[in-house]
Amino acid sequence: MKKNYIALALGSLLSLTLMVAPVHADTIQNSVAVIQESGYPYAPVNTIVQKMGGTVQRNDTDKFTTFTINGKNVRIDDTWSFAVVDGNYIPYETRTLGGFTIPVFSKPIIQNGNVYVPVDFLKSSVGLQLSVTGNTVTFNAVGDGNSTAKVATVTKPSTGGTQSSSKGGSENIESNRPIPQPTPTSNTNTTPVATPNPQPTHAPVYNGNEIKQKLYSLGFVDIRGGLTLNPYGSQGAAQFSSMDFSAQSGNIDMNLTIYQSTPEIDQKIQTILNWILPTQGNTLYSILNNSNCSSQTIELDGRTISIDDENRFISICFGPTT
Repeated sequence: MKKNYIALALGSLLSLTLMVAPVHADTIQNSVAVIQESGYPYAPVNTIVQKMGGTVQRNDTDKFTTFTINGKNVRIDDTWSFAVVDGNYIPYETRTLGGFTIPVFSKPIIQNGNVYVPVDFLKSSVGLQLSVTGNTVTFNAVGDGNSTAKVATVTKPSTGGTQSSSKGGSENIESNRPIPQPTPTSNTNTTPVATPNPQPTHAPVYNGNEIKQKLYSLGFVDIRGGLTLNPYGSQGAAQFSSMDFSAQSGNIDMNLTIYQSTPEIDQKIQTILNWILPTQGNTLYSILNNSNCSSQTIELDGRTISIDDENRFISICFGPTT
């Protein structure tokens, strides 16, 4: 897209507990190297989480890593400047400017199969006990400090489109283990069985309310009766919103307003347009992505589409299908 605007008895009981089940008696101090980036230490997530007893999964298809530790579920996308912690969007770095805390664009570092993020993020947002000295980070590892767990690499089954039913940015991923095939059985009946002619398939046509439900899978959250894509969720300031969506009625089935453009946001825009326009979504994207795009009304896939190209945003109204 052409626009890119910058549009958070107790003592006895304790003694008995210690006698029966010592707490963390098998932990040992461990250290790993950090990467210095713009003056900030970045720690290797895979190594630390596994050594501290957590689990890590990698999705190479969609380029993100998830891990679970201390009851927290975290998703780290390779190109996002924020992580998803228990469904909440949290930037890796922030700065205080004029009394306001604002996010700083910083992405994870991928190196030698490990994902590095700022140490301060792991401490403040994930709750890990880490201590940085020089170019190393120290923590209490489980057992002897040797990580025996493997990073599971998982991919989503190919479905011809992005599918997810999780809300708030998390995603359920199925393993890619082979599906067992049924064992063939003998059949003494040699009478041919008529096979019906295959019927042509057509891409589904969604109305505004159906599109609204699908947008949750892209990270949209509810706000003022509609949806917004904001790294800070429904409480995020409007200037951080990338897109707004609303399902309407009458001559307007739905409205999509675009405020910002990055490669990640543009990919979501293409996905949304192809949901709304099953055969001509890419045509509309090409029109919006043209530097000479102007306000206009067009007909695509049986919908009347009004494009309002303003200085700070692009608003698209989709009429109902005819």
